[in-house]
Amino acid sequence: MLAGAAAADPNIGAVPLALAFVLFLWTPPHFWSLAIAFRADYASIGVPMLPVVVGDKRAAKVIFVSTLALVAASLLPLAFGLGAIYFAGAVTGGLLFIQKAWLLARDTNRKTAMTCFHASLIQLTLVLLGAIIDAQF
Repeated sequence: MLAGAAAADPNIGAVPLALAFVLFLWTPPHFWSLAIAFRADYASIGVPMLPVVVGDKRAAKVIFVSTLALVAASLLPLAFGLGAIYFAGAVTGGLLFIQKAWLLARDTNRKTAMTCFHASLIQLTLVLLGAIIDAQF
């Protein structure tokens, strides 16, 4: 993300840094949701993903808290100039991801884990599309 921002403008501003921070916070709950769905596979080959190390229930609680932090951080670019279009994408995607992470924390089966994983993809897509479209106006 920062490489693309640097290619467009060598003076990296606050918005690209804030979006890089959002991407940094997005990665753990995204992959940990997938790891709950495929915990047995990770365990069988000795990959110490969070659900393998601490169990699905605890991992799902960490995913929920991480998702709350992510959604809060996704509002940071508003302070640096992004506007209503970005806000709409960040809030819509964020609320969806929070809802699915909450459901995962309540029931850690494969279906809820995959639903949470897919919600993370939607959330990031809406954040990035919101940023792209908002920056054009």
